[in-house]
Amino acid sequence: MAIPEYLDDFVHLFFPAYCAGCDNVLSTGEQLLCTSCRLELPVLSVADAEREMMERLTHEVEISFAFCWLSYQKKGMVSNILHSLKYEGNAKLAYGLGRILGCRLFDLNEQGDMHFDYLVPVPISKSKLKKRGYNQANELAQGISDVSGIPIIDALKRLDNSKQFSQTTKHRQERFENVKQQFALNTQIEFEKLHGQHIIIIDDVFTTGATLEVCASLFRNVQVKSIGICTLSLTV
Repeated sequence: MAIPEYLDDFVHLFFPAYCAGCDNVLSTGEQLLCTSCRLELPVLSVADAEREMMERLTHEVEISFAFCWLSYQKKGMVSNILHSLKYEGNAKLAYGLGRILGCRLFDLNEQGDMHFDYLVPVPISKSKLKKRGYNQANELAQGISDVSGIPIIDALKRLDNSKQFSQTTKHRQERFENVKQQFALNTQIEFEKLHGQHIIIIDDVFTTGATLEVCASLFRNVQVKSIGICTLSLTV
């Protein structure tokens, strides 16, 4: 049963929702982001995003497709958005942005530029999952799945006994070797279903690319047809 408009306005008056981009109060009809922030989102072109992402990889494993939607700068709008969906319990924001990502991926699919059979979200540690209550990459993947029809498979797991180090000051190969200790295949799933399939690994931000590349490398012996990577944002 739909909430009458006057009741919706009453709730909005006493419990206003705030824009994840600028923290201003959202107007009636706006959701997650205000109209101004939506218009000012730093959207990357498909070609520029793929070129920049590919240049940061070590190419230890073949990546057939790389896609990112937004440009990330510290203290910018996208920084605020990421902080909200990762540290302020805003799973709804991650899901909503995932739906937009899904629309963009669906458009590329319609143009014949890509095809994928499964979405693979990058897992977070059990401690972070317990603290946040959700995995932002999984929420993004769920949003993508709901609009694209591509199913999700939890093919990866995070190793909780691994230490995490800053990756930004390390050499490419050092970053890759360090992150290798943090992920493994989820042996509870049937990997036969991935044989000959096209998969795309989903995460919230692409910085050095080490995490996504390590995750991709774990599928070497799974006999997948191709591996792509997709993130909400790219650091610049």
